Amino acid sequence: MKNLDSIQSLLSRGEDEFGDLVAIIGHDGTTLSYSELNQQAEYVEIALRELGIVPGERVALLLPPRAELAVCLLGVASYAVCLPMDPAISDGELKTLLKESDAVALISCLTQRPAILEIASELEVAVIELNRSAQGSRGQFTLQCKHDRKKSKNRQSHVLDHAVILLTSGTTSRPKLVPQTHQSLLTGAANLVAWFHLSSTDRGLNCMPLFHGNGLFVGFLPVLRSGGSLICMDSFNPVEFFRCFQRHDPTWFTTIPTFLQALLRETNPTGRSLGPHRLRFIRAGSAYLAPDIMTATEKLFAVPVIAGYGSAEAVHITNNPLPPLLRKASTVGLPCGQDVRIVDLQGSPLEAGIIGEIEVRGLSVTPGYLNDSSTNEEMFRAGWMRTGDEGYFDAEGYLTLVGRKKQVINRGGETIAP
Repeated sequence: MKNLDSIQSLLSRGEDEFGDLVAIIGHDGTTLSYSELNQQAEYVEIALRELGIVPGERVALLLPPRAELAVCLLGVASYAVCLPMDPAISDGELKTLLKESDAVALISCLTQRPAILEIASELEVAVIELNRSAQGSRGQFTLQCKHDRKKSKNRQSHVLDHAVILLTSGTTSRPKLVPQTHQSLLTGAANLVAWFHLSSTDRGLNCMPLFHGNGLFVGFLPVLRSGGSLICMDSFNPVEFFRCFQRHDPTWFTTIPTFLQALLRETNPTGRSLGPHRLRFIRAGSAYLAPDIMTATEKLFAVPVIAGYGSAEAVHITNNPLPPLLRKASTVGLPCGQDVRIVDLQGSPLEAGIIGEIEVRGLSVTPGYLNDSSTNEEMFRAGWMRTGDEGYFDAEGYLTLVGRKKQVINRGGETIAP
């Protein structure tokens, strides 16, 4: 597999090696080839250059979960630093994120929300309106600047190798901004391509939004790294899922356990038959996968469900392997391309079976939170990143998660670890 060092090189390699093969499948079945994908990404870069944006500056995306978001994210990340945001974000949260990330521009098709223009104007952020083409579900669009960027503001320089910025889940405090580099994203994608034996014949159905690590790190970039096709859902609900599943015949998809539960609820009352399909496996992460949900899902789809573990800070940490290798229910599998260890309070490694904090190191680990030096000092220890998660390895090297070190519930004055 050709060595890649940037999102731009990923796009160029896609056009060179896969050309007319389908890269993006829109919700209505229209397609965008790898050549067209690269050309559309280049169009985004030209638009940013004309606005005066330079590499390393941050551009936020406030777009619904359509093919245009996937294409625009790649175009921005190949040139600047991309901050994808939840389109349902409140006006207050939008203002906070734009300010804390020091974004210079916002790309959106939601500019009918008056507050967007008002907030952007107050923060001197340029608003770029995305307009879908006549065949917009293919991921083709035009960009139009709503008002000029104010260039008089002195902005700090940024790290040039950052590609995207995601938010933490915020389980212990307000969400933090997590940058990931081109290297970390492409290394993580290559790890999953090898782990799941992905190829250009695969079709991935992404059931997770791209502002979420599971969607970006698992469901999106590995597909393009392998030369496969990405099926874009317009909304993340069971009805849309089964429509896309039956129409586009995916070979795998990634999601979360609660979405699997929703799929099971959708099928059970109706006795829906899936019929023949090409699905090879399902990957589930971001939360605990209960054995009964895993078993019921495998019965419905007649394929293995692979439990995995990752984070916005460390991309892919562990995954269960595909058959014929052993999958262990209630575990999140084996280290997947990175070093993982369990340590005590002093940072000393623990033996199998003993619960401690999970630490990870490798090329897919974030360089640190934005604008949070105190947390970064606490987060890294002797080259290892402290995840804040607790767990243990069994004798065969499979990781079981136990909980969060700092996540607690205060009930009647009593501190309880969930």
